[in-house]
Amino acid sequence: MTLADELVKLEKLKQSGALSEEEFQQSKKMLLQDKPLTSPPPQDATNATLGTAANRYVSFQITMGIIGLIIMIIVLIKIFSRIDKIQHFKIFPDARLEQLKGRQ
Repeated sequence: MTLADELVKLEKLKQSGALSEEEFQQSKKMLLQDKPLTSPPPQDATNATLGTAANRYVSFQITMGIIGLIIMIIVLIKIFSRIDKIQHFKIFPDARLEQLKGRQ
């Protein structure tokens, strides 16, 4: 609603008798001051834009991708380290027998 609309509304209220002359003058003075008619949005609401949410989501995806990559590397290292041990015993079967004899 514009300032002119507000003033017209006040004038109609004064003419209908809902506002006295003093109340009308006070209300008009408040409207004509440099104060905004609506309060500014809260500080948190200005930061909650769609672009900011999208940026957070992309950052989350990148972080999860990096964590997934690290986990995959660890698993592959564990798998390949076991394969090396298995292949070692296939090449040198006597080494496995030596280990078993050493435990007894």
